[in-house]
Amino acid sequence: MAVTAAVVAVLAAQQCPDRALGPGTHVEGGTHGAACILAAFQDRCRRAYYSLTGLGIGTIAVRSFSVRPWNGHCAVLVIATVTIGGAHGRTVVTGPLVCRRLRRLGADVVVDRCSTGATRTFSLTRFA
Repeated sequence: MAVTAAVVAVLAAQQCPDRALGPGTHVEGGTHGAACILAAFQDRCRRAYYSLTGLGIGTIAVRSFSVRPWNGHCAVLVIATVTIGGAHGRTVVTGPLVCRRLRRLGADVVVDRCSTGATRTFSLTRFA
């Protein structure tokens, strides 16, 4: 019975449209994915997933965001992966950070109040 509940919970999660930036000024995907995950966060912590990818010369950066209940509150888990040097390069994974706030900030959607205690804000639509 517990396995069935876990499978239903995973299947009930929403995959929001991903966004990719680069190389250069190339952009794939709009801001719909960021708006989608914000709506999930505001809608009683409905589970949702979204990723932002940045492609540069010899570098790939991915920030993965997932909305889920965490210790009795709604949270956004953020995992950052950076690969430098292509297929045979070096990959660094950071996280997960547990962030307690997801909100609009001007035209952007940002996450903050993360477990690091830092005041840093992470954009869901761009790398800054």
